[in-house]
Amino acid sequence: MKESLGYRKHARVIRQGIVPEKYTRVAQYVIGHYVLEVGSAEGVLALTLANEGREVVAVEQRLDRHATAMELKEAWRKRGKRVDSCTLINENILERLDLLQNMDTLVAVRSIYYLRENVRPFFVEVAKHVRHVVLCGNPGRWPRCRDQEDRLGEFNYYASSEGMRELLDASGYQITQEIKTGDPIVVGKRH
Repeated sequence: MKESLGYRKHARVIRQGIVPEKYTRVAQYVIGHYVLEVGSAEGVLALTLANEGREVVAVEQRLDRHATAMELKEAWRKRGKRVDSCTLINENILERLDLLQNMDTLVAVRSIYYLRENVRPFFVEVAKHVRHVVLCGNPGRWPRCRDQEDRLGEFNYYASSEGMRELLDASGYQITQEIKTGDPIVVGKRH
């Protein structure tokens, strides 16, 4: 089982219900009650949002990370966290575009570049249904845009503030927040 680096670094405290700043700094920008998280990995952000009283659908394609999320949800439930409003789904978001309907906010942390050539068409669909978007990038990944050896190659651009901002602009979102320190965050609201 290979958990994400962010989870591995803090797994012990996360299992105790303590949420590291890496997740809370993104959560503060999430608007609305109904939230869809794409590429939710071990589910820490999704469960955090659910504990705040939101209805969250968290989609993760990798079975091992989804399994960890299910275990974490149960661990948090046993600790008294309010996580029942979080639905964890093990699927490819491109095969479940129906999940975009009735969502207030889409959030994606270190994940949109994995959509590769589907990233722009996906955000065309997002813009039809979702009013708010919160994207968080990866400063270590986007410099590899021109690296032919990197399996994501040019799509690493979407890990940068510039790439995320351009994607939201092209999809009809007005940029309402941009944080360039640490993992960059770009927040957009549909006109």
